[in-house]
Amino acid sequence: MASPTPSPAYQSDAQRSFATPSDYYRLRDFGQKFEATSAFLRRHGGNLYRIMLLPLLGAIVPLAALMVLFGRSFRFGQFPGRMGQGSQISLALMSPAIFGLVVLGLAALLVQYAMLYGFVKRRMHQPDPTATISAGEAWDEGKRYLLPMIGYSIVAGVLVMIGYFLLVLPGIYLSIAVLLLPCVVVFEEADLGSTLSRCLQLIRGKWWSTFGLYVVASIAMWMLAAGLGAVLTIITALFGAKSADGDAAMTTLAVAQAMQISINLLLTPIIYVLLMFQYFNLVERRDHVSLQWRAEQLGQTPGPAGGPTGPAGPDDSLFRPSYGDQAL
Repeated sequence: MASPTPSPAYQSDAQRSFATPSDYYRLRDFGQKFEATSAFLRRHGGNLYRIMLLPLLGAIVPLAALMVLFGRSFRFGQFPGRMGQGSQISLALMSPAIFGLVVLGLAALLVQYAMLYGFVKRRMHQPDPTATISAGEAWDEGKRYLLPMIGYSIVAGVLVMIGYFLLVLPGIYLSIAVLLLPCVVVFEEADLGSTLSRCLQLIRGKWWSTFGLYVVASIAMWMLAAGLGAVLTIITALFGAKSADGDAAMTTLAVAQAMQISINLLLTPIIYVLLMFQYFNLVERRDHVSLQWRAEQLGQTPGPAGGPTGPAGPDDSLFRPSYGDQAL
C-alpha cells in the first residue's frame, strides 16, 4: 500500500528565509504582519540598511548643515515680538534653504522607497538566503521605478488634496489607499491608471485594517523616535548650557533637531516594510496568486526515486507571481 505523502509542516515567519516569493505572498493577520516585519529585519535588516546608507547620508548630511546654518542665521529672530529688519532679511535668505530642505526630504523618501523595494524584489528571487544583495544591484532594480513613482505620487497627491477639499472623507480614504502605490509600481510594474485602480481594488474591504496597521506602526515609531530624540536633546542641551556663546548654543540646538529628523529617516523604512507585507497579504487575499500556483503544480512533480510514491509538494522556490497581470 502506498504511503501517503506527508503534508508540509507549518513554518512560522520567524523560520522563513524570505528568499522566495512564497515567503512574501501569504495571508497574515494583524499581528502576523508585525511578526513578518520583525523576522525580515532580523534576517536581512543589516544588508538592507547597508545599501540604504548612501541615500540616508545624502539626506542627513545636507540636512544637518542646513539646520546649523538656519540656527545661526535665525538666532535673533527666535521671538516674534523682537523680530527686526535683520531677522526678516535672514529669514528671507533662508527661505530657499527651507524649500531645499523640503525637496531633499521628499527626494530621500522616494529614493528610500525605490532602494528598499528594489532590494526586496532582488531578495525574493535570490535562492541563497545568506547571499548579500549589493547596493548596485538594489539600485539597478529600484531606479527603473523611481521616475514612475515620482510622477504617480504627484498625481495621487493631487487627487488626495482634491478629495480633502471637496468632502474630506474621500481624501482620508484615498490617503490610505495610496500607501500601497510604491508596492504596486515596483512589484506589478503597472501604468498610472492601473496603479491607481489597483490600489483601490486592494484596499476595498480592508481599508480599516490598513488604516489601523499604519496608525499603530506610526505611533510606535513616533514614540521610539521621540524617546531617542529626547535623550539626544538632553545631552546636547547639557553641552549647550556649558557654553556662554549664544551662537554655540543655537548651533547645538540645530544639531539636536537635525539628529531628531535623522532618527525619523532611519526608522521610517520599518513602516515601509510593514506596509509591504500588508500589500502582499492583500494581493494573496484578493488574487490567491500562490494558491493558484500550488493548485497548478499539484501532481506535476513526481516523488523522489526510492521514496514514497505519489506526487510531491510543489517547490516554492520556483514560484513566480505574474507582476502586473490585472486579470489574476
